Amino acid sequence: MIMQRTGSIRTGVMLASIVAGPVFIVSAYAASLYLTIPAPVVLDANKIIAFALVAVPAIALGFIIALVPNCVGAALMTALAERVEFARPPLVWTIVGAGIGMALALVFKVYPTEPELAFGLTIASAISARLCRTSLDWDAAL
Repeated sequence: MIMQRTGSIRTGVMLASIVAGPVFIVSAYAASLYLTIPAPVVLDANKIIAFALVAVPAIALGFIIALVPNCVGAALMTALAERVEFARPPLVWTIVGAGIGMALALVFKVYPTEPELAFGLTIASAISARLCRTSLDWDAAL
C-alpha cells in the first residue's frame, strides 16, 4: 500500500548539506584525538581558533560535496518509505546513512589507512541521512 507523504525533502536536504562539512571535521578531529589515548587530550586556544577558521569554508565545501548525494539518498529513501513502512523511522534512515558512509570509506580506501577520516565520513553520512528525514511524515488516512 502506497502511503501519502506529507512534507518535503528539500528542507532536510538543505540542512543536511549545510552541516555535512562541519560534522565531518568535528567527528574526524574527535577520532584523531581518540587515537592519541592514553596521552592526555589538550585543547588550547590555537586549536580552537584553527577549528573556527576551518569550519567556515567547510560549510561551503561540505555543501557542494554533500548536496547531490543527499538529494539522491533522500529521494531513494523517500520512495522506499512510501512503499515499505519499515523504511520510515528516522533510525532506519540514520543506519542506512551510516552504512553508506562506511561503504564509501571502504570503496575509496580511506579505511583502514586513515580511520579518523573514515569515522568522520560515517558520522557525517549518518547525521545527513537523519537530517534529510526531518520534515517528512506518512499518513495512512490520505
